[in-house]
Amino acid sequence: MITRILSAPKSAKDPLSYNEEKILLGKAEIIGGENVESLSIFSMRLAAKQLESNLAISAKTKNKAFHMAINPGVDDNMNDQEVCAYVDDLMRELDYEKQPYLIIKHHDIDRIHYHVVAVRIKMDGRVVRDSFSKREVMRIQKSSAEKYGFSVCYIDDNVQGLKPTPIINGMKHLVKQIRVNIMEAICFKHSDKTQFRAILRAFGIKYTQGVKVDKNGIGHNYDSFRGVDGEGNDLNRPVTAKKLFGVPLDEIYRTYHMPGQWPPCQATLTKIGIAYDNSKDIEEFKRRLNRVGISIFLHDKDGNEIKKTADLEGAEFVDMKAKQCLMLESTQLTLANIKHLLEESDRKRKEKEKPKEKPKEKPKEKPKEKPKEVVEKETSPAIQRKP
Repeated sequence: MITRILSAPKSAKDPLSYNEEKILLGKAEIIGGENVESLSIFSMRLAAKQLESNLAISAKTKNKAFHMAINPGVDDNMNDQEVCAYVDDLMRELDYEKQPYLIIKHHDIDRIHYHVVAVRIKMDGRVVRDSFSKREVMRIQKSSAEKYGFSVCYIDDNVQGLKPTPIINGMKHLVKQIRVNIMEAICFKHSDKTQFRAILRAFGIKYTQGVKVDKNGIGHNYDSFRGVDGEGNDLNRPVTAKKLFGVPLDEIYRTYHMPGQWPPCQATLTKIGIAYDNSKDIEEFKRRLNRVGISIFLHDKDGNEIKKTADLEGAEFVDMKAKQCLMLESTQLTLANIKHLLEESDRKRKEKEKPKEKPKEKPKEKPKEKPKEVVEKETSPAIQRKP
């Protein structure tokens, strides 16, 4: 179960219009609610308009509505009545018990999820406080898990104040930072798990998949993550998605990833082309890309990072500013261009590793023998003249 408070809207008008559109398309339906004349968008609009136009509302109040999404997990066998009961408990704990709210069931994508829309303004003009609402939602979710039989996902738990940033050596709260970075990577524009792995690598996270066999001989897939430095050295022991979030990675990925194909950003393509034109090897290419906020991920046929040039089967470019991952095919470069840079780097590396040959020493010339006459003259004693 993933219970997530969405960004607070200025008015209930926007979330109600969004849900009304889904209902008219037959992709959503209202299954519950409280403190409205009837379970309809029209009645909710009337209640919201009446409360939001209260003259006693403080001028400092900007967000007058509450919007929340609930995503049951694959193994959470909850029917609509149980979801409504869970939402009622949640809203009562958050001080929305006397506020008008609706519960809308969505089936517009491959998984069923629910939206909750409420009004924050009370009858006397005061506002339902939401300073610690995310923390409260996590607490209520944990306490309700056993009652309703769902697994808890720890996405917003203990990560307040941490922003997505690449992992570096010596970073505090390393595991919590990995969790924040994974959530940010899922929200990047990408099409498959290979590109997802490339985005994680740009955040300084190495993502691996494996199979663990239990005592009964049954294999279970797992996903693990570890922080790495710029040279690929591990900074911590592998941490599984189950320990990070409380649920498998696929459950979070299906909930937050927006599938689709996005046109490449023209500015990103221009930066990649300029970096390539001015690079002589792969190291220089990477340095020039990093200066403009782009990283490159070279992978083999299985989507794993390559260890040698011969394993190269593809490349992905991650633009951190545009929050998008581009395939090599969407750029003007080809696999042959990347191989050429790799081969040039290999050649330079071999030249450095090759021991330098010492220059051959010239044989020492034997001193020429002086003629005997000269020798005798030099060795004969000096003649002393008489006075």
